[in-house]
Amino acid sequence: MLKVDVDIHGEIANDRLNSLRNELSNTSRAPRGIFEQADLIGDVDSGKTYASIGRQSDHVRWWTEFVEAEFSSSAADARTAVMAERSDANESDNKNLEVHLRTCTTRISRILRNDLSEPHRRIFYSTIETSMARLTHRIADLSVIVRGLMLDLTRRGLLIDKNSQTISFQDATDKWLTLNGLLRESTQRRLEEVCPNGIIPVSPIPSDIHDLKNITDLKTLFRRPHVQYLHARYFSKQRNTKDGEKHIFWSQLHNVQFDNMPKGEQGMGKTINTAVQDFGINLENMYIGNGLFAKCSDRLLLVYLRIHLAPKRETSHIEMVTRMAKIKKERQHMKAEENASERRRQLKREAKYEEKCLIKVEHADSDNDKEK
Repeated sequence: MLKVDVDIHGEIANDRLNSLRNELSNTSRAPRGIFEQADLIGDVDSGKTYASIGRQSDHVRWWTEFVEAEFSSSAADARTAVMAERSDANESDNKNLEVHLRTCTTRISRILRNDLSEPHRRIFYSTIETSMARLTHRIADLSVIVRGLMLDLTRRGLLIDKNSQTISFQDATDKWLTLNGLLRESTQRRLEEVCPNGIIPVSPIPSDIHDLKNITDLKTLFRRPHVQYLHARYFSKQRNTKDGEKHIFWSQLHNVQFDNMPKGEQGMGKTINTAVQDFGINLENMYIGNGLFAKCSDRLLLVYLRIHLAPKRETSHIEMVTRMAKIKKERQHMKAEENASERRRQLKREAKYEEKCLIKVEHADSDNDKEK
């Protein structure tokens, strides 16, 4: 949530260092690479340190003792290095806690008073971080509601009454689209992944939908006014019943599983409303003009024209794609087998090398005993 440039002599830095020290001291295993580092320091052949001490050594205890003895000096050296780096970057005059919001390039310290005490600063930073987390959760929940209602709308379908100029939901599963009604069987691929039963749970758009006039609820569906209505309906503690009477169609588009969403908290109303407006704008930009809907329609139309205007070429293309997918799968299987074989050979070489190292160590020990 936050990117923090910490005062290396402040309380936050000390807390983090203490936490790191406890984590390193209370570990049940030594860090990876310490034996290789020991080989480099001792200028010996790779693997000799590990071969000399063996697997049953007490190296974990040695590591924890090293941490307790050297952590303080290492932390002091790190502080010195950070100070030198900041000095080179002309940042030595700004040693206060600097925080960047993920959506803002302005440092918070520039909008805070310089004489603000450290406890108050920490409360301020903690409040901002908590608020950002709550705001992200709220918009994520709203996104789930919007997309869930979109799926409900496509599944249930619309029923239009021309006389009363009203719309409602038909909830007729027999009206759902079928794959055979859209594509010939010879052009269908991976049917078990798309729709195993051949039925697409989408109701067709009524042909007389353009006969409706002045249906504001339908025209503004899933746009900013509707998004704000959904936010107020599912997240407000006190619902406005007049909105339901004014927007009858919106009130019909409802899913009871969203009624138990966590309600709004005090003190964040204006911030959340601004975020909801931005979410509504982004949603509009996705589906209006040359957005997501237009691109999906163009793609569907392209596939449909290819199938009906160039069936032979499309059939050959499908066969080629299927054949290439099969070849790719076979290559992956062969590569996996080769990798497994190479891994087995590598393990054998490592075992032989470890055995040779142990033999060398034993010979060295016996030579030393003879010299003594």
